[in-house]
Amino acid sequence: MDKYLLDSNVFIQPKNTYYAFDLVPSYWNLFASILEGGRMFVTSSVFDELMHHDDELEKWIEEQSKINPNFKVDEKNDKRTFEIYSELTEQYADNPRYTAKNRHDFFEGADPWIIACASAKGMTVVSFERRAPEAKIIKVPDVCDRLGVRCIDLFQMLRELKFRL
Repeated sequence: MDKYLLDSNVFIQPKNTYYAFDLVPSYWNLFASILEGGRMFVTSSVFDELMHHDDELEKWIEEQSKINPNFKVDEKNDKRTFEIYSELTEQYADNPRYTAKNRHDFFEGADPWIIACASAKGMTVVSFERRAPEAKIIKVPDVCDRLGVRCIDLFQMLRELKFRL
């Protein structure tokens, strides 16, 4: 049974578009019930990113973390996750394909932690980023592919979980 590690954009994009809280509250109610099932998680890095919006999503995330404390994975205190994160920083540190700013931005955010944690724990990454192996920007799915970590989008995960509104 797959376990899914969710990127922040999996929450932000639906909230800002097709599953806005005021338009489709049933989506968020059903999503919350799936979270309680213990198959979807966020890293503490993603949790922290989501807690800086001061909006309905922040309140919803905070409520979910109280209902299901295991929803948030403390990736930075996991030895194997930290080892993989360190390997990623070494692999990309001086890669001339990417600008110093791009490398800095990637490693300042939650993305490398999500990938390292998913690799360490055998989880699937869920992100709206698209594969772009020739791009000059470090993309989550491309790094996942290099590490052998499965990466899918929100809709694929919802299909696998047989999510129905």
